[in-house]
Amino acid sequence: MNIETDVPRKRNADATRAAIIEAAEFVFTDKGFDQAGTREIAERAGVNVALINRYFGSKEGLFRETVLPALSVSREQLSETNNLAGVLTNMLMNKPDEVRFDPIIAMLRSASSETVGPLLQKTVDQQIIQPIAGHLSSPDGRERASIALAIFYGYDVLVRMMRLRPYNDPDRQALEARLRAVFDAALCPPN
Repeated sequence: MNIETDVPRKRNADATRAAIIEAAEFVFTDKGFDQAGTREIAERAGVNVALINRYFGSKEGLFRETVLPALSVSREQLSETNNLAGVLTNMLMNKPDEVRFDPIIAMLRSASSETVGPLLQKTVDQQIIQPIAGHLSSPDGRERASIALAIFYGYDVLVRMMRLRPYNDPDRQALEARLRAVFDAALCPPN
């Protein structure tokens, strides 16, 4: 009798939770909420599927904890209100081509879900549009923030989901200048 194999392995709740989150980030990015399966997430995490409900309550609870917090604007980004166009441009231009977790793609692939679609709308409004609009400090701040976000997401869809490159490497600086000008136009009050 091998004592090592007969002793139950001690569960590390933090490591299990982290493995589930990492697997869910990948699967939600790859498939969106509706197409992501809890069995696939559990298998990728190397855990029993029942642990998803134990730690997160449901697939929706797991989505709430993995994707929604990542859909936000940081205080550091907002602290550069006068350079918000530059911040948005840098975020797009310096985003790696292949990422394990891309909350924007996960959001876009999940937006039509009856389960999490309304949650995504509320999250984007509260965690991105309202904070940017508040920092713009003008009556039309919400409108300007929404337009800038639409430009940001549109570019991201073109490059990340459709895999179309609007520039050649030598033209990268010209594209960066154009993007910044577009964001400036969207974020600045009309003259």
